[in-house]
Amino acid sequence: MFGRGEIQREAISEVLALPPTHPYRQETLKHLTILQINLKARQNKTKEIREIMMGVSLVYEKLITDTLAEGEQIGQQAERRSIALKMLQVGTSPDFVVQVTGYTLDEVKALQQEIDT
Repeated sequence: MFGRGEIQREAISEVLALPPTHPYRQETLKHLTILQINLKARQNKTKEIREIMMGVSLVYEKLITDTLAEGEQIGQQAERRSIALKMLQVGTSPDFVVQVTGYTLDEVKALQQEIDT
């Protein structure tokens, strides 16, 4: 039979194991992060609350790591797009833009259409 702390640890492990695209993962991580913040603010922490905080802190760290990684990826995509647009604006051939940026020829043509409109 599981104790309360073991059940909480198992639940946290299950949330962390969800794929990043799972519809409930991010929302659950956010709620657990809020719980962590609220528990830290409490003055008199029981042993049970301290155990919950330890488990939830793993979720908090994971959310921060995932958020930073997602932000970095978004920034890289934006930079790649910006480079492709600048190359096209100065008349670089679409084939060369494909080689430099890794975009497909169709993606480069779509970017060229954005510039032309």
